[in-house]
Amino acid sequence: MEKDFLEDGLDNESIINIVMDIRKNVKCASNDKQIEIAKKQLTQKYNTFAERYPMLFEASFNTEFNFEHFEFMLKMRENIIKDKTSVEDASKVIGQVFFDKYMKK
Repeated sequence: MEKDFLEDGLDNESIINIVMDIRKNVKCASNDKQIEIAKKQLTQKYNTFAERYPMLFEASFNTEFNFEHFEFMLKMRENIIKDKTSVEDASKVIGQVFFDKYMKK
């Protein structure tokens, strides 16, 4: 598997900053309509991010967004970037961690 996610030039800090800005807007919104308005504005502001990471972009608007899971995924991404693990091995670790957390209960 290729490390194609490196082509967008976004490092983990940039991704964190974008997600935190989205989360700040979600927290300031008092209802679903305001969240939708913010989403339209932020889609324009972060168009490349929204296109490159559509699932993360959408998840960032979820009121139950799990920052701990997000940080774990970014840690794995960083390990791939630094060639400490492969994309395939990181995917296996992530899958096992979430399987153990949610399915082994």
